[in-house]
Amino acid sequence: MSTSIQDASWSEFCPYFYGLWNQGEHVSLIGPTGQGKTTLALEILPRRTYVVVLGTKVKDPTLAKLTKQGYKRIETWKDRKLEHKFLLWPKMTHEKDLARQRKEFSIALNEMYREGRWTIYIDEAGYQCRQLKMQQIMVLLWTQGRSNLLSVVAGGQRPAYLPPEIYDQATHLFFWRDNDEHNLKRIGGIGWLNSKEIRLAVASLPLYHALYVNSRTGEMIRTKVEI
Repeated sequence: MSTSIQDASWSEFCPYFYGLWNQGEHVSLIGPTGQGKTTLALEILPRRTYVVVLGTKVKDPTLAKLTKQGYKRIETWKDRKLEHKFLLWPKMTHEKDLARQRKEFSIALNEMYREGRWTIYIDEAGYQCRQLKMQQIMVLLWTQGRSNLLSVVAGGQRPAYLPPEIYDQATHLFFWRDNDEHNLKRIGGIGWLNSKEIRLAVASLPLYHALYVNSRTGEMIRTKVEI
């Protein structure tokens, strides 16, 4: 298995990745904010027919724009009708709203797990697992969802604090620059990769550049996300 890193422009990489990503395969986006994780996610989501984006913040201008791209914004899963692209965004203005968020997301994720064939975009998996205490359902989606052709596209900022399933259950992983030793140790500990090579690559990535890793083939490509 070769682990040599290739370089590709954004315009070259995107169509290549579209041909690789099949429904039922998970995509994980790991790195700090402002580097292009959301840009990449919103670039690939149109390739799927049934999509749900989970909104968690009080305001998020980037996600709000999705309503102009065919997504119906809803606060509860029961509000969905015949549409097939949703921005599920429960009200979040106070700490007490955490319970409402957790309830609505739990209902939606369990329903999508049962129905299958959905693509679910979660901007911050760490928030879902830690603050909302939804790690159990997230792990279920990562480990069992593929058999029902369910894909999870999940972002995360701190590798050291994310469930291991976000790595070992994803077919496609994207890493952005990170110099934190604890995070690099976690990344480098992925068993099917050359630990030293990936640690060095992630630590030296330029701004907005991402390292793509295919966990099944070992292929690695470095590209610059066009913000």
